[in-house]
Amino acid sequence: MIKYRLYMEFCKKALFCLILTASLLLSCKNASDTQNTAQNSTLKKITDNKNSEIQWTQELEKGRLSQKINRNDYIINSIKITPEVLIALDAGKNYTGVYPEIKGFASLDIRDIDTDALYLIDSFFVSFINGRDCDKYMEKDSLYSLALFSFDLEELNIKPSSCRYLVGKAIVADNSLAIPVRLYNNTDFVDTNVYLKEIQFSQGKDKKEDLSKKSAYEIIDLEIFNHKYLSNREE
Repeated sequence: MIKYRLYMEFCKKALFCLILTASLLLSCKNASDTQNTAQNSTLKKITDNKNSEIQWTQELEKGRLSQKINRNDYIINSIKITPEVLIALDAGKNYTGVYPEIKGFASLDIRDIDTDALYLIDSFFVSFINGRDCDKYMEKDSLYSLALFSFDLEELNIKPSSCRYLVGKAIVADNSLAIPVRLYNNTDFVDTNVYLKEIQFSQGKDKKEDLSKKSAYEIIDLEIFNHKYLSNREE
């Protein structure tokens, strides 16, 4: 009987301890949850305040990124539009060319020069550089201009035989065509405006003779407007 009473007393104490422990654990959990909730509430408030202070820009082209592009006026519907297809489409367009420009000389865009005028320039300077007869490219009353041009080059100590040439963008002035040409070598250059006059074909029996010429232009003047030849020489 005594053992039974002792056993019952032990059970009561054990049950009491168990209940007390459970109560303490539950109390701690509630306190932790309350603390986390308070902390989360504080962070949310801070975030909301920060967002309210930000001045957002107005949204442009709303829905642009989510828009499905599945049509192009230049591509049939059966072709799937991909970046490669758009690049290929763009490559087929006509664009204005970009041409270099030499400071102090001219642009190298010679698209507007008449083919006959360009042929005359090429023929003249190829002959001039190679020491051939150039009188045939000159107007008869302007042969003195060729002589003066040759003399000026000699004074500048520039030998045409050591030069190359390039042609610049043409200028139309006073019913004549001025084409800038640069003669240059490794160290020096001479820039010259070559003035051309279009040949007016005569009527009658002389017309056939005039038409036999390879160019519809003649050179009427050669004017040096820029040069560099003393930079590496001592006077």
